[in-house]
Amino acid sequence: DSTFGNNGTVISDFVKNSSGSHISQLSNGNILISGVRSNGLDNDFLLFQMNNVGKIDSTFGNNGVVIFDNGYYEFPCYHSVMPNNTIYLMGRTGLPIGLGTYHYDYILMNFNSQGKVDSSFATNGKYIVDFSGYADVPNCSKIQADGKILMAGSSYDSTNNVSYFSITRI
Repeated sequence: DSTFGNNGTVISDFVKNSSGSHISQLSNGNILISGVRSNGLDNDFLLFQMNNVGKIDSTFGNNGVVIFDNGYYEFPCYHSVMPNNTIYLMGRTGLPIGLGTYHYDYILMNFNSQGKVDSSFATNGKYIVDFSGYADVPNCSKIQADGKILMAGSSYDSTNNVSYFSITRI
C-alpha cells in the first residue's frame, strides 16, 4: 500500500533498540503497537501509536511513545484495546536474583486512550501476579465479556526443575 509510510513501509528511529510484538487498529483508525525497548541495562515496555498512513501520533503518550520501566526487566506479550480505547498491556516483569538471572511475574497494566497510566487500576496502574515464587511467564490473555481478564502461561519451579501451566483471572 503506497499510501502507508514510505511506499508501504515504515522504519522509524524515534525509539532506538526497540522491537514490536503486537499490533491492533483502534476505533479511530489509528494503529497501536506494543513491544520492548532495551535501555542497555534491561528491557522496558513500549507502546506507540501511528495514524492510518504510518505517521507517529504525537498526541499519544510522549510525542507518540510510551516507555514504561518498572525498574527491572519487562517484556510484553500482548495488548488488548477496549471499545473506549483503554489499553491493557500484559507481559512479564523480572526481579534480578543473580547475575543475569531474574524472577519473573505476570504483569497487567492499564493505560488510558492518551497513553497515560491509569493509576486508579490495581496499584498505580499495574497488577502483578506471583505464583508462589516460580518464574512466571504469561503467553496469552483474554478479556472476558464481564470485563475480567484471563492471563495464562507457564510457571517454572527451579527446585524441581519442572514447568507448570498457570492461569489467573483478574
